[in-house]
Amino acid sequence: MHRYLLRKMMFFCGAALLIATTWVAGTVKASDWELLTPGKFTTENLNAIYGFASDDLYAASSKGTIFHYDGNGWKEMVTPITCRINSLWGTDANNLYAVGATILRYNGIYWETVDTGGEIDVLYDVWGTAPDNMYAVGRFGTLLHYDGTNCTKIDTGVTTTLTGIWGSGPNDIYISSISGTILHYDGTAWTKKTIKGQYFNDVWGTAPDNVYAVSSSGAIFHFNGKKWRKKKSNTNRTLTNITGTDKDNIYVTAYSGRIVQYNGKKWTSKTLNNSISGVFALSSQEVFGVGLSGAIVKYDGKKWSSMFPGNFHTYSDVWGDGTGHVYFAPQSNQRNARVLHYNGIDWVEEGKSGSYGGLWGTSTNSVYNVGDNHAVRRSDGIEWTDMYRGKKKIHLSSIWGSNDTDIYTVGHSTRVRHYNGKEWNTIKIGSKKPLTDVWGTSSEEVYVTNKIGQIFKYDGAKWKKIYNSSPRLPLHSIHGTDGNIFAVGTAGRILNYKDGAWSSMNSPSEDRLSDVWSSDPDNAYAVGDWGSMLHYDGSAWKKIESGTTQDLYGIWGSNANDIYAVGYGGTILYFSGNTDVKANENEQASGAKVKILDSARIEINQETLEADHKTKHRKPVTGARMFIASIFGSTKGTFHYNVRGVSGPVNKLRLLKLLPDGTAPEFGPYNPVATSYSPTGTWLMKNSAGTPILETEELDSARVYTVFFIIEDNSAYDINPTTGLIYDPVLLTEDTTPDESPSENNTSKSSAGCALARDLDTPAFELALLLILAIIFLRLRSKKKNQ
Repeated sequence: MHRYLLRKMMFFCGAALLIATTWVAGTVKASDWELLTPGKFTTENLNAIYGFASDDLYAASSKGTIFHYDGNGWKEMVTPITCRINSLWGTDANNLYAVGATILRYNGIYWETVDTGGEIDVLYDVWGTAPDNMYAVGRFGTLLHYDGTNCTKIDTGVTTTLTGIWGSGPNDIYISSISGTILHYDGTAWTKKTIKGQYFNDVWGTAPDNVYAVSSSGAIFHFNGKKWRKKKSNTNRTLTNITGTDKDNIYVTAYSGRIVQYNGKKWTSKTLNNSISGVFALSSQEVFGVGLSGAIVKYDGKKWSSMFPGNFHTYSDVWGDGTGHVYFAPQSNQRNARVLHYNGIDWVEEGKSGSYGGLWGTSTNSVYNVGDNHAVRRSDGIEWTDMYRGKKKIHLSSIWGSNDTDIYTVGHSTRVRHYNGKEWNTIKIGSKKPLTDVWGTSSEEVYVTNKIGQIFKYDGAKWKKIYNSSPRLPLHSIHGTDGNIFAVGTAGRILNYKDGAWSSMNSPSEDRLSDVWSSDPDNAYAVGDWGSMLHYDGSAWKKIESGTTQDLYGIWGSNANDIYAVGYGGTILYFSGNTDVKANENEQASGAKVKILDSARIEINQETLEADHKTKHRKPVTGARMFIASIFGSTKGTFHYNVRGVSGPVNKLRLLKLLPDGTAPEFGPYNPVATSYSPTGTWLMKNSAGTPILETEELDSARVYTVFFIIEDNSAYDINPTTGLIYDPVLLTEDTTPDESPSENNTSKSSAGCALARDLDTPAFELALLLILAIIFLRLRSKKKNQ
């Protein structure tokens, strides 16, 4: 079986055998937006790194994602949370812990939540001496002890935030805090030492008489077994994390990308090109640091080098021509920043380095960009050239036009700049505050927003203020369709122009919204800080999961199923119309309560499918959909997911179930008039209007269709035997059986429906579970070989 798919299947199979409460504690809301990472493996901020060998490292992100390095590359692991992870610690690859809003444990197969014994706030650090002796510290004086089975809260006598923990053994433990207090446990009781004026972020040592604590003041304090004394760190920047290999090799991270090192004689400070927040040392020649936007650095004992660049380009805007060419503008003040161009196949950086802002164009041969120093640049499809530079060093942030001879730009001034095909002119529109965005529908309908929430309109003859904001909060973006316009701004503000009047809309967010884009009156998106993404469906704005916590600054699409969003740290998100498995309440039988607990999409090609699942003449037309769902009030659930890019006759499509025993039987029968009461295994497809597709119809690859399927709990279509949980990886394929082999084709078709009469208590299923356990055992015995 394909190794990545195998890991996913083992995770889902193992997790499905856990009690349901383990999953409810950390439900994952998977995003339908794909994170594109040209040249990177992630753009999430990495907070912690830990490992057991140079080819067995783990890095955790602010999104709750954990990545594993096997010596060849970093690969994402599935975790049951979507919140920030602050620290990692473990004894071996079968006992690794992660802490943040909760505690996770990796058992060598999958990540599971640890019952903390009650409500907790944020946890900042984790440390222990054995799998059955682990401690975690956090806000409000929280100290938890885990004995391998249960978590117990320990009263430390303080209520301040505890930031770090380390010990030389079970009877010699130190804890740092933001109040300058350092707690010590001697095996009997906790005592405290307070150093006034310090805000300690971490503690670490090598022995009872060699312990260090690092402070936000840039100070390093050393404990020699008797007293704490201040050491010169050669920096006044905030120190965040400390680790090392021995008394002569110690490493401390500091704000603004500095690393402070101790060689046994003195402390030295070095500035890196990356902003690093977490550090871990395997040896004095193998030290690793992680930081903003996926940055990973390595120290070989002599110098620091970048494994991944991390926060290099932050994209402020995105635009495409609708034919597959898309352009991304790197935000201003970034070294070596160039426009990124995706041509549908390759990612290419174009033009000279500089400071870039808004993007707009009329075709691939006529793309415009604005930026610092009053600059307007134009690409003719071959090269970028300066089209205009003003005398004042004003940053231009937005550009739009009705055609190549009618272009408008705005920026950090109160005036609009207009190009008439021959020259640029500066226009006063009556604004007393800097302008933020420009957009229009024609040469006689142009809109501009400003920093106090005002909206101005040009009607082809003159500019007029058409909206005054109250309160006077900034509007950052405006977009829409003729007769229906949206404007968004600070504090989650959303305005709508409809039926000739502007009105405020209910917003589910209080975050700053930086950009808005709409394909039609019933479909609009807004993006903003902390990965905020809102969707308007014609009736209300709702929060949706973007898949990132990075600030988002721009969004654009050619249609409702071809949309890009960009933001901090090189973040590029893409929505194609394809989605993960979902379960809507109105699709279920009366009384049924179905909830998706986790879902994922895994790419699989025909070669892998044939080799690993014993199929023949089955060509994947989409990625595999994998999910776990809880079901109550009924035994039968209806599930669906959207697909785009599928063409050809419906009667050639086969929905497969990927079994852990290496087979892939088919769902069936296909029934376009099926209801939630239809037999388990029934499936059908509908178009975007919700009309069922007949088997005789042809699908259009440009359109989005919904695949529906029905599964009964503990039936042949549910490979998980736990009552109340359904697990089923499904894959939509095309029957490629040659026409000259009707008998073979008929044999294949006969497996739909009847051939799936498999009881989960039969030896076949037991054998499948034994095979999984055998594979897991072999993986643990030879992890490096099989990763």
